[in-house]
Amino acid sequence: MRRFPACLIAFLVLAKPAWAGAQQAPADWRAPHAAVILELGWAAQSPVAEDVRRIAAGGAAELAVLPAREVLHRERAGQSGKIVFVLSRAADEFQVLYASERLLSSEPTRVQEVVDLLERARRWLLANPEAAARLLDAAPGVASGAAPAPWSERDFHVARPGPALLQVLKADAATRQPGLEALLDDGFVRAAVRRLEKPAAGMRVSSR
Repeated sequence: MRRFPACLIAFLVLAKPAWAGAQQAPADWRAPHAAVILELGWAAQSPVAEDVRRIAAGGAAELAVLPAREVLHRERAGQSGKIVFVLSRAADEFQVLYASERLLSSEPTRVQEVVDLLERARRWLLANPEAAARLLDAAPGVASGAAPAPWSERDFHVARPGPALLQVLKADAATRQPGLEALLDDGFVRAAVRRLEKPAAGMRVSSR
């Protein structure tokens, strides 16, 4: 039987890819933005790297990746928060990033840094569709040879939680609650756009 050097075995056991912590990512890539951020190393030195890994795996309690209508269920269950970023749209369904009220009030800078990275990745996805296809199809959590991949059928042109999303929420037959506008917070996306469009801010959209 062939023996492998002990140093090689140790490397294989200890080495962690960029996707460490996100191996259980959903196969439909509800948040392909996170895949881009991790694979291109944009979060390597970021204090919100762990948040990005969690978003790649579907999010956590305070920063959750959800179908927009699920936000309504959370609100009815007594959980307070806001939609801060639209990840994608397919027909009348939106995938959104939902931030808890506690996080928004106590760590708004953290939320802003996450949204900054997501907006940068959204622009990269639109500008590099072929590279995005190769990157996402090779990433853990995506079924090999799946065609077409559900993420590729989604629209990434809108990131700001706005009128189209609000219309979908209002059209939900089960929705009978007022004040749905309060669930949308587009301030983080607006700030991210301003920063990305100012080269002095040090956040350029990479063509890599």
